[in-house]
Amino acid sequence: MTAGADAAACLDAENGYAAKWLDNNNSLYKKIATELSEHHLAQPADNAGGNDTVLAAGPWKISVKKGHEVHAFSNISNKITDNILYTEPDSAFKVHLRLSQSGIFIFITSSSDQCSEVRVLPVSLKSMIPVLMQERRPGVCYSAEHFGGDNIWILSNDNAPMRSLLIAPARNPVSKNWKAAVKENDSVYIGDFTLIDLQYLVIVQRRNLATSVEITSIYDEKDKEARVGNVINFPEPEGLVSDLSYDKEGDKLVFRYSSSITPLTCYTYGIHSMHLGIRWKKQVRHYVQDDYKAQVAWARGINKTRFPVSVLGKREMERPDGSNPLLLFIETGNPSCNGSNFSPELLSLIDRGFYLARVHLPSSGLKETEGSEIVSAAISALTGNRISSNGLITLAGKGNGALIALNINREHPGWIRTLVLDCPVYGDNPSAMAVPDTYIVTEPADRDKLQASLKLGSSLRKLMKPENTLLLKSKTGPEPDFKTRPDPDFNSGPDPDFNSGLITFILLSNGISN
Repeated sequence: MTAGADAAACLDAENGYAAKWLDNNNSLYKKIATELSEHHLAQPADNAGGNDTVLAAGPWKISVKKGHEVHAFSNISNKITDNILYTEPDSAFKVHLRLSQSGIFIFITSSSDQCSEVRVLPVSLKSMIPVLMQERRPGVCYSAEHFGGDNIWILSNDNAPMRSLLIAPARNPVSKNWKAAVKENDSVYIGDFTLIDLQYLVIVQRRNLATSVEITSIYDEKDKEARVGNVINFPEPEGLVSDLSYDKEGDKLVFRYSSSITPLTCYTYGIHSMHLGIRWKKQVRHYVQDDYKAQVAWARGINKTRFPVSVLGKREMERPDGSNPLLLFIETGNPSCNGSNFSPELLSLIDRGFYLARVHLPSSGLKETEGSEIVSAAISALTGNRISSNGLITLAGKGNGALIALNINREHPGWIRTLVLDCPVYGDNPSAMAVPDTYIVTEPADRDKLQASLKLGSSLRKLMKPENTLLLKSKTGPEPDFKTRPDPDFNSGPDPDFNSGLITFILLSNGISN
């Protein structure tokens, strides 16, 4: 039997074990599944964003095949021509296509969890050789956009963890020709940007977990009265902005916004009238926003540096004695400022007295122990503020965040009640430690990640006491992430079976069975 077959058989056995465990707790499991279906998101948004098929000049169609090959197809007089424009050699990278906003260029992006690189191809196909803008380097992620005019704009974290904006001549956009347009500010993270009529630069930024949208003129106008320099502030933590566009007829900026307490909302903002309006807002059944409280707790980490931790809870469930259980997410990537950060499926936890919190770690640049030190400081701050107490904490991490969660449990075994490890990158045998109830999420589509998850699960099972539970569950369905951020363009929403099982596991591990 092959290694892949062995892994598949092992995963089938683990999924069967998880299903049996959930069946034994059928009453709560059904109740949670019912609650998730009742938190239905109404009024889906229009589709937006990139795609993997672009129509080019004449009969040509550019598309991605097998996830790593970029092809140019044509069919003239029943004669099919198929040219391979680019082949991605690294299986860890995925290839995506996107047509520039100007409609003049096609961007071919190869990206992994740790880095990216972009190639540019003219829609005219005067040249079928994509131009590489900057070679991939570990930890360096960048994206490109063209709005018209002479320049391509680049958003990059190269030597700029909080990201900077650069411009490059469209005729030769290689990195040696890049120039800074907006330099990095070490206290403000640039999440997204767009240009309006090549006159106004719109930047989505985040400071201390609060998001703002800044609109500024980018050229000298003769009429000073017409200059624009406005900021839209959203004070609640974990706000995310996406799909920036311009309604020229109405002279309005259009964008989507959500936060930990605000369902996805489409805003309009008058560029010159400075009026902020709501075009539509998704409705969530049985959700009253005023019943919930989002706040920021401050912790002191490395070198006594203060950093924010977002906290979400239900007002009527607050207990000043610190007896609320806590689910703390370790976020190891930069704040994306894209998509939606509102999670209706997690209301089942909050409504039973849980606090939800998030601590953000840089995607790169941390020393070996710094991630654990930051998360430990966050936990100390949350327990010190009586938001929760040691022994009532569920720690959730994905990828490298899962390794950090394991390290925290090893260093402070009395702190953690439950572990949720999503696609852990750590597969070696862990040293002897007390292992609490643990839920491991596997990624069956990635053999290496699957093997690491199964190997870790096997090792942890040997270290567990008989009274503790370990479940391994494969990702299934359209939106399987344990901290689901429902895609506004995906109408079917999160996988109810997956999330019902996870929430049931967390509740029972904390002694909550209602």
